[in-house]
Amino acid sequence: MSAVLKDGLRIAGMAFALATVAIQAAMPVHAAEDTKTLTDAERARQERAESEAERTRDAMDDQHREWLHQQQDLKYRIQPVQPDLDVPIYTAPPRLY
Repeated sequence: MSAVLKDGLRIAGMAFALATVAIQAAMPVHAAEDTKTLTDAERARQERAESEAERTRDAMDDQHREWLHQQQDLKYRIQPVQPDLDVPIYTAPPRLY
């Protein structure tokens, strides 16, 4: 697998993880569970989910920045290298009759 494809799959996986965390964080809180009546365990769970979402978002931003940097360098890596043509050309020795 090429490095570009691996990076693309890794970014897609991180995007899926971020979307999953964002959906969980965006789910509505039940009417009986407003912020005043949340237990300590539920509040801690929500805080962990929010911090995980933030860490995932930061990791995706870092990976995207790295990918952009690699894309800038890519044009230099794929340009053809001019071969060294300063080699003597073979000439056959003169024929003796």
